[in-house]
Amino acid sequence: LDLRGNEGGFCSPLIIDALSRRPLGAHLPRYGNPTSFPNDLPGNYQVVVCIVNEDTGSDGEGLAHSLACLQLATIVGSRTWGGVIVTGDSAELVDGSSIAFPTEGFFLHKTEYGLENHGVVPEIVVADPPVLPGAARTVDRAGRPRGPEKDPQLKKAVSVALRRIAQREKE
Repeated sequence: LDLRGNEGGFCSPLIIDALSRRPLGAHLPRYGNPTSFPNDLPGNYQVVVCIVNEDTGSDGEGLAHSLACLQLATIVGSRTWGGVIVTGDSAELVDGSSIAFPTEGFFLHKTEYGLENHGVVPEIVVADPPVLPGAARTVDRAGRPRGPEKDPQLKKAVSVALRRIAQREKE
């Protein structure tokens, strides 16, 4: 789950809900194989690795932090920037510019208001690679190197995911 460059929004409850579902029972058909109830559960070998960096903000930070607190994901990357408040209202100034101001705080159990101005510190810290000017053909729209061989955060996330999958298969 690549949250780098995620500026926020309101989708984290949907993702948390989908990833945290657990089986309550099973459908047992006369013919065929049983299926879990509810039937839209994540797979038995669910492994989620979340990549964050200094461009992850707001709801992206809340999502990464929540997944880590619920032990639903391993967080890889660099510390997020710590901008989780909601700025909805704004006022126009006399020079034609505008200023936005906070309308909602973001409070989470365990950290309270601790994400604001601090951000999410990944479980596995991997620095963003430097990008040289004029390297447009080798980077994506967010300025990150393309492909896991050139992106150390993505490479580490894939490595962690494969290792966790192998561990689950042994259990």
